[in-house]
Amino acid sequence: MVTALIRKANLSLPELKSNPARWKDVADAGLLEVDIQCDRYLAALFTFEREQRAGRQILTAAGAGTAAFLGLTGAAGATVAIVAAAFGLAANVFDAGAGSVLFTVSPAAVRAVAVRGRQAFLAGIDRKQITSRPLMMIAVQGYLAQCTPAAIEANIDNAATGAPSVSNIDTALKAAALAAPSASILQNPTIFITAPVAGPAKPADVKTPDKPGNVTAAESEFIRTKADARRVQTALGTTADGDLGPAGATPPGETRLAISEYNTGLLRRDKATGVGRDVMDGKEAIYTNLAASGALATGGFKSPFERALMGNRLDCVSVRPAIRSVHGPVPSPDASDEECVKILREAIVKRRGDPSMPKPMGPADALDSALFDKGPPSRFQ
Repeated sequence: MVTALIRKANLSLPELKSNPARWKDVADAGLLEVDIQCDRYLAALFTFEREQRAGRQILTAAGAGTAAFLGLTGAAGATVAIVAAAFGLAANVFDAGAGSVLFTVSPAAVRAVAVRGRQAFLAGIDRKQITSRPLMMIAVQGYLAQCTPAAIEANIDNAATGAPSVSNIDTALKAAALAAPSASILQNPTIFITAPVAGPAKPADVKTPDKPGNVTAAESEFIRTKADARRVQTALGTTADGDLGPAGATPPGETRLAISEYNTGLLRRDKATGVGRDVMDGKEAIYTNLAASGALATGGFKSPFERALMGNRLDCVSVRPAIRSVHGPVPSPDASDEECVKILREAIVKRRGDPSMPKPMGPADALDSALFDKGPPSRFQ
């Protein structure tokens, strides 16, 4: 794994031996990989949550239907009772298997807990102190711990009971944060969880004036109000009017084009080709990710494609593929994250000066899928 991270950071062991400060770049590569894997884990979690709810309903309906059928056919009362009890037991066992707190709290809250946990962890370490392989592994493993069920459930439980969250790093412990990163799991989760949910609940009916515009049937499962739609639009940098625009329209509307660009960025992050769809059908994880991300400009991004490609982070590791795609200069080993982003912006503007390059979808220094795809194959290295 370490070898893969070194390669992902575009470094070699001799370089790290001669300049131990570059281990922070390997750590950045590891943190980015954790972001990707954590997003995939949460997506799988949300999918299972929906499937287990449907499975529970199927078991209950099958039990009731079978009991009714046996009653109509004149089966003995004991037989009917046994069958009903069997289906009831199956449903109870199913509930026990899926009874984790992760499945009894809304997916958006679980996502928010994981995101805030990772943000709090990053705020608690000084990456400049990462000057060796062990320290790099401590940082990456500690960051990964923020996405484990144990860490997420602990903080959801604390929020539900009103107890303090998992210990934060105080001034006296900051010096030891790198050696014991698990000390900085979360800030107070009551900031983003207002109340626990006792179990899967039926969504409340939304009044017509508050219904979002042009939401597909699948999207309506998690985008139920205009506020939900506006959160997506804010994260994508489009007009936050609560109307996503018609799906599949030619040409696409502002928000639908942004969704397509975001989905394309996710494909490129996985080194895949193709054009992302302009819908979030069956992609609740994408919605919860965007809903928790905040405004596009606040994160320093200038396009939805950038936000997806760079894993919702702007640092020297995440921008390297983008810099290579526009033939930008390689940042120096000691370059700060701000300097790397500046190199990217200047390289984009210079690349746009070539008449053969596609016109920008947004600002002249923003990276979109059309410009990224004009880059060399080595951009993915």
